[in-house]
Amino acid sequence: MKAPANLFLIVLALAAALEPRAAAQPTPVLTWVPGSSIKKEQIIGDVDWAALAQGSNVPTASLTVTNFHILGTGEGYTFEDHGHLLFLSGDTISDDTNTWRFQARDPLGWCTNTDGESPLVVNYFTNRPYNYYRNTPIFVEPNGIEMGGNDIPNAGISLSNGVFLIWALHGVEWVNLREKCEF
Repeated sequence: MKAPANLFLIVLALAAALEPRAAAQPTPVLTWVPGSSIKKEQIIGDVDWAALAQGSNVPTASLTVTNFHILGTGEGYTFEDHGHLLFLSGDTISDDTNTWRFQARDPLGWCTNTDGESPLVVNYFTNRPYNYYRNTPIFVEPNGIEMGGNDIPNAGISLSNGVFLIWALHGVEWVNLREKCEF
């Protein structure tokens, strides 16, 4: 009886030795591959800041300073509504904070580009009628809710009964954009 027990232990040891082991996995490394991504264009402002830093004066297609006094915007969100790409911009600064006090409010923009190879032209909804000196963007300003810095629109959806926005703040709020803006 001892022989089968010893044989069993030998077979068990042999099986353990021959069992395939998981190969040690190397730690993943994030690697940037030169040329794998490119900057298509700058959308906000009047000049491409990266080109300007290299000595070239390349205008943006939207000319947001000239047309809307918008020098910069924070993060935002885009979505489609009946052929318009709507831009929900984040906290915004003007080209002249003494004249145009945007106070980090959030403007609404749109474009109708359908060709990804053509320059992206963003327009902003503004007060009417157009007047350069009074031409300021329309901002997301829901009734009864103070929109401060970092309270930004972060989603939108186009439904049959309107365009609705959701933004990040102390709660979730909806606003029907079609009631406020004409396309």
